[in-house]
Amino acid sequence: WRLKQAQAKTVALQFPEGLLLYATTLADIFQSFADVRDVVILGDVTYGACCVDDYTAESLGCDFLVHYGHSCLVPVDVTRMKCLYVFVDISFDVGHLCACVEHNFAPGSNLILAGTIQFASAIQETRLRLVESYPALAVPQAKPLSPGEVLGCTAPVVEDAKGKDAIVFVADGRFHLEAIMIANPTIPAFRY
Repeated sequence: WRLKQAQAKTVALQFPEGLLLYATTLADIFQSFADVRDVVILGDVTYGACCVDDYTAESLGCDFLVHYGHSCLVPVDVTRMKCLYVFVDISFDVGHLCACVEHNFAPGSNLILAGTIQFASAIQETRLRLVESYPALAVPQAKPLSPGEVLGCTAPVVEDAKGKDAIVFVADGRFHLEAIMIANPTIPAFRY
């Protein structure tokens, strides 16, 4: 719908490496259902939300960029063309995460819950499920990022760090975890 609204004719697609395999399928969908004439798949993979490649897309004659997988660290009103961020949401058994937290941390522990954008909805659901047992459970925010979201270059500094027992971090790698650990070196961190 957004592509039709913008009357996009030449669309650039940008992906992190793990999602690049879906590029040709999405290109076919956009051409079939969104009146897009040409789709350019940017082969240089994106490594983060700060890597929106609007300059390359512009030089290739694109009038719209679809950036998959990362949050909008670069505001859409400053890109060289119209831009749409598509967040990837990875689902998993949130009940298992809650059980792990309850097994490893005593009720009432003062915990921080954070992770990468792919797990933002799971982080919010986990917070809702655990808030009764952990009333001080906090999901910090480093604006303009979403609550609980951490990037390799942008991590929230937790207020009153001395009173926090641990950071529970939801991610599929170590890079982003290390960012929040560097920003909060006195708080022990655990990755799920």
